[in-house]
Amino acid sequence: MTGGIARVRQFLTSKTGRRAGIAAGVLVAASGVGYLVDLSLTSGQLPRGTQVAGVDVGGQDRAAARARLEPVLDRRVARPLAVRTGDTTASVTPRTAGIGVDWDGTWERVGGQPVNPFTRLASFFTTRRVEPAATVDTAAMDRQLEALRANDRRPVEGGIAFQGAQPVAVRPVPGLTLDVAAARSLLTENWSDGSTLELPMVQTPAKVSADSVDRTLQLVAEPAVRAPITFSGQGGDATVEPE
Repeated sequence: MTGGIARVRQFLTSKTGRRAGIAAGVLVAASGVGYLVDLSLTSGQLPRGTQVAGVDVGGQDRAAARARLEPVLDRRVARPLAVRTGDTTASVTPRTAGIGVDWDGTWERVGGQPVNPFTRLASFFTTRRVEPAATVDTAAMDRQLEALRANDRRPVEGGIAFQGAQPVAVRPVPGLTLDVAAARSLLTENWSDGSTLELPMVQTPAKVSADSVDRTLQLVAEPAVRAPITFSGQGGDATVEPE
C-alpha cells in the first residue's frame, strides 16, 4: 500500500499529473459556471422536460404554458370519457361531472426549477408527466356517480331448484357496487387522460351463503325425494312417487 501511495504522489508531481489536475480543475469550474448560467437562464420557466396532459410545456413561463394548454384542456373537459363499471361501459363528460381545471393546483404540481445539478442534467434526456389538477362541483359529481350506480349488479341469492324430482343447488353470486369514493378520486385525477377508466367496484355478498345451500341440499332437499311418499287415510294408503 505504501508503494501505491508513493506512485500516486510521483504521478501528481510529474508534468503529466499536473496537466491532468489542471484539466480536472478546469472541467469542474466549467461545469459549475454552466450550472449557474443554466439556472439563471431558466429562472421563471417551468422545469425542462415537463408535460402536462401530454402537452410539452417545459421551458415556458406560466402564461405561455397556459395559453398553449387551455384550448387543449377545454376540449378534453368537454369530451365524453369511456368508463367501465364491472362488465358495463358507460360515458362520462368531465364538465358534466363538475370537473374543471385548477390552474393554481396544476402549477403547484409542476413545481419550480430544480436546484439539484443531477436533476437538471437528467432533464435534458427525460420527460416528466404531470396530470392537471381539477376543481370539482361536488353536487354535479354526486349526480354523475349516482347515475353510474344504475349499472350496479344486485347479488343473486342461493337456493334450491328442482329439475323434475332432482334438487339442484343454485349458487349465490355476489353483487357489484360502485366504490363511490374511489371512483370520485379516479375521475378527478385522470379525466384528461382520454383512455377508458376502469372504475373500482366492491362486492356485495348474498344473504344466503354457499354453505347454507349445500347443507339444505344434503339435509332437506335430497332426503325429501329419495323415496316414494305414502299417505294414509280412511280410504286406504296412497303412494306418490317423487316425480
